[in-house]
Parts: sequence; C-alpha cells; structure tokens
Amino acid sequence: MNKIDKKDMKILANLFVNSRQSDSSIAKKVRLSKQVVNYRIKNLIDKGIIKTFRTIINLSRLGIKYHSVIYLKLKTKKDRHEKHVLDNLINNKKIGYIALVGGEYDLFFIIGGKDIISTNEVFKQVLNDIDDEVEDYYISPRLNSHQFLPYYLKDIKVKKEKHKEYAGKKSIVHLDQLDKDILRLLATNSRLGLVELNKELEIPLRTIAFRIKRMQKQGVIAGYSVLDDPDKLDVHRYKLLIDFRNLSEHEEKKLIRFCKQHDNINSISFTIGKWNITTRVEFRKMIELQDLIQKMRHEFPGMIKEIKPLMLFKELKEDFGVALDLI
Repeated sequence: MNKIDKKDMKILANLFVNSRQSDSSIAKKVRLSKQVVNYRIKNLIDKGIIKTFRTIINLSRLGIKYHSVIYLKLKTKKDRHEKHVLDNLINNKKIGYIALVGGEYDLFFIIGGKDIISTNEVFKQVLNDIDDEVEDYYISPRLNSHQFLPYYLKDIKVKKEKHKEYAGKKSIVHLDQLDKDILRLLATNSRLGLVELNKELEIPLRTIAFRIKRMQKQGVIAGYSVLDDPDKLDVHRYKLLIDFRNLSEHEEKKLIRFCKQHDNINSISFTIGKWNITTRVEFRKMIELQDLIQKMRHEFPGMIKEIKPLMLFKELKEDFGVALDLI
C-alpha cells in the first residue's frame, strides 16, 4: 500500500468531486500553496494512485439511449486465449469500458447505441470476433447510474456536488464538430487547460471556454472526476449483482438514498433483467461486505432474492469519448 497523508486525501477528494478545478482552487480548500498542491498531484500520479482524469459525459444527452453491460465467462484461463479476447475488446472503438472480475464471470464491458438495433449490431460484431473463447455471457441493459465518493474518502470534508447521473430520460443535445473535438480531448484528460486545448484545436480561448460551459449547462458534461487504482490504497472493490423484487418508485428513491449514505457503496445502476440492480462497493476487510449485505437485506426486507458478488480485479479501459463515434 502507498502511504499518503491527510492532505493528499483531501486533494484526492476534491479531484473526485471536480478534477477540472484549478490547483489554486484546491489549494484554498486544503490550505496549501498552489505549488505544493501541484507537486502532490504529480506525486499521486507517479505512485499510480491516480490513473487518469475523467470527464463524465451524460450519454443520453447525445442520443445514446441504450447502454448494455456484457458479462463474459471464458472457456479457458490460458494467457494466450485471454489476451486474444482482451486485445479485441480494448482495440474496439465502440467499447468504452472494460474490467476484469472474479466470480461467475471473468470480465465485463459496456457498449451503447442510439437504439436497441444499433446496440445489438455492436454486440454481435464483438461476439463474432471472440465467440470461440466465450463459454457464456449475460446481457444487462442499463437504465441509469449514480456515482458517489469512494469509500476511503467519505470521511474527508469536501463540498458535496449533486450525485452524478450517467443516463436517464433527457432531451437530446446536438453537438457540432467543435463540441465533439473538445469533448474528445477532455475525455482523455479532464484537466487540460484552455491554453492546451487552444494549441490542439487552434480555436480562440473564449470560444473554447464558452463551449465547455454550455455543454456543462446542457448536461452533456455531467462532471469531472478521477480514475484511481484501489490496489495502491489497499482497498478491495466488488460489483454486486442484485435480484431486487417489487421495486416501486418510492423504494427506488429510498435505495438511492441508502447507497449514497452508506460509506462502502461507490455507485448504483438500475438495469433490465434478473440482476436489475448493480452496485460497486469498496472495503478493506471482508467483514464489511458481509455487514453491508445484512444491512441492505434489513433495510429492504423480503425484496432481495439473491446477491451475486464479483471481485473487481482491474479496470482496463474507460473512455467516454467513444460515444462520439456513435452520434
């Protein structure tokens, strides 16, 4: 485990809430100089604790109404076969997220499309490329998702922003080429400054600033955060697949509140199918996972038929920018 102090934790928490805010803004909040904040952020990157700075794009605003999580169980665990599958998935420009897991499945990835037909075409193309290596799969169409602060940062006092919603029923925003170009760059690094964007795009700074602000106001940009490496912080992550019965609108809101208030829950997604709720949970001791499941069953008596845990080993790809090729 990499040892980081309270100041590093406060900086990291502020970056999770808004990774695009300036070093000066963070410095005021953590009571350090701008130079020290800059040095500490670079140190978090060098240690591998921060992997990337993310721009969260609300895909439904772009007309990407259908999102599906595909869970795969491979026929063999031999390195060459797994490498063939992973190479195909990572290099596929229509796949925005891939993670290795342990349990009933070996990995999962996320695809999207404007409609169910186009989404299915992407899935068929992906499966055709790797079908010989796949023993079984499960398709989980996603309705919406909400993300909260990581477990190890929830005791850090930081100005809370409204929880981030990745999808849902939203009107479509039509982007022009400049908007798309800006989003592509920010998707790879949310901390790119206006000057850096200007060098890449050769567009006036004021125009770039206006476009970014407009996309934030339109809800195209849902927020800015970081992708961390839990292994560097001795944190275990699991994805829980939950068979939740009789979930009314009232119970759904209650469940979101429960997840938001529970330290160990990092995100929740509502999906279609047997596993209609998925959550990502974090903890340092296995007993915490057991306690969480017991509390959830107690809070929602008789509504949880089954919970299937998948240990999240490694996130291999996260790129919201791939959605821009679908619009």
